[in-house]
Amino acid sequence: MPGSIFISYRRDDSAYAAAMVHLHLSQRLGKDRVFLDERSIPGGVNFVEHITRSIADCALVLAMIGPGWGGRLRNDGDYVRLELATALRLGIPVLPVFVGGMDRVPAEQLPPELAPLVHQNGIRLRADQGLAEDLRRVDDAVEHARNAPAVLVAQGVEAYVAGRLDEAGALFRNAANQGDPWGQFNLGVCHATGNGAPQNFGTAFQLYRSAANGGCMPAQRALAELYDQGLGTDRDVKEAERWYRAAAAQGDTAAAAVLERFDAAHVPEGLDGEALFKRGEQALEQGYYDAALSLLEQAGTAGYPAAYAVMGLIYTNPRLQVGSAAHQWLARRDRYQKAAACFRLASRHGVLPEEGYLHLAYALDFGRAANEGERNEMVDAYRRAANAGAVGALQRLGELYLEGDIVRRDLSEAARWFQAAGERGDSRSREMLAVLYAYGAGVPQDFGEAERWAVLAGMEELASVVRSPFRRLPLKKTGPAGALEYIAELNRRRRADL
Repeated sequence: MPGSIFISYRRDDSAYAAAMVHLHLSQRLGKDRVFLDERSIPGGVNFVEHITRSIADCALVLAMIGPGWGGRLRNDGDYVRLELATALRLGIPVLPVFVGGMDRVPAEQLPPELAPLVHQNGIRLRADQGLAEDLRRVDDAVEHARNAPAVLVAQGVEAYVAGRLDEAGALFRNAANQGDPWGQFNLGVCHATGNGAPQNFGTAFQLYRSAANGGCMPAQRALAELYDQGLGTDRDVKEAERWYRAAAAQGDTAAAAVLERFDAAHVPEGLDGEALFKRGEQALEQGYYDAALSLLEQAGTAGYPAAYAVMGLIYTNPRLQVGSAAHQWLARRDRYQKAAACFRLASRHGVLPEEGYLHLAYALDFGRAANEGERNEMVDAYRRAANAGAVGALQRLGELYLEGDIVRRDLSEAARWFQAAGERGDSRSREMLAVLYAYGAGVPQDFGEAERWAVLAGMEELASVVRSPFRRLPLKKTGPAGALEYIAELNRRRRADL
């Protein structure tokens, strides 16, 4: 268990002292935090493997050294030699505790791998009235070891995995305050996710940066991702690339994979607009959306305006949001505004195809056209796309005239556009036509037409009502008011189903 204490001793040399220290520390830390072989090893397990695992989780090893401690150390199978050599190999601190009149490590009896023990300061454990003071010194050493950053981080990870998030955050913060890069990184994760600390990307950014500068590989990639996405700091692609490269140089395969996107954006000088456009298309096919946007923008600037239309499609395509920094760092509205600007540039140069006007209209529509000029531009773009036969434009024009927010409400005009879209198979337009004919809103009331469109739209409830001789419509109001109320109810149901 991370942060525990391991007591190494010989039963024929210091068993009583070891048992006393075990009891003392168990009362302070809990029995599960103090390892004593005969009391801590479950039956039926491999002794050597269990000892090794236990030492690996420890904050400190107490080496109980009495008069007979060193005599068997040169035996290859000596378990005390195994315990202490394992601790030194793993970098676990070892504290000599002298008992039975001993006051030093017997250097002449040490095998080579235990030679570092000669230079370790130790504590004498006296049997007289000085015992309480000696145990306090042991307590101080234990507390110091347990507050070592590496131990705090290990305990924090254990608590995090177990779901004790507040405890984990406190342990990581303690390590981070000591300047430990891994403590800083893990505390940054807590702030980035809101688990174990208040969610704050600015704080996460600062912690990741400190840890990254300290050489912590996962912090370097995490910092690169924040720069890449503009979270907690201004977006900076060059800094993102720098830190991705730093992480990749330490063997981070995920960072190396991301770098392929940056490498795709690096092109030789002197390429013309068409060559840049082709490279942009290749980057897009590979899923490197940032690189594609950069190359396409260069192509447009170099006199290849068709690149602007492709840029607009990248910004508006919702399927490109996942894994694309270009979509992660832009708010939805900002993306559509950028898309509209790209489509405008393509239109201004006469290279926006007719179907492109539907995308321009969508970009203005979903970007919440901010002024009357943009709203008029949006309606004109829908009309141009509708005249080219775009079903989405036909249906959306019907909705605009039905809603009456962007253009003056005109149910006759709405029905005209819904009719054109419905005949081309648009289900939503067929629903609207069924309601308008049933209520006589914008079109003469015609139950036969209402039934036809309702059946095509799969509206069994409305179809059965209008074919019934009683024709009791679901809502009491008739005409435009009844139609609008029924449509509002349909929209509420649709939102509830979602």
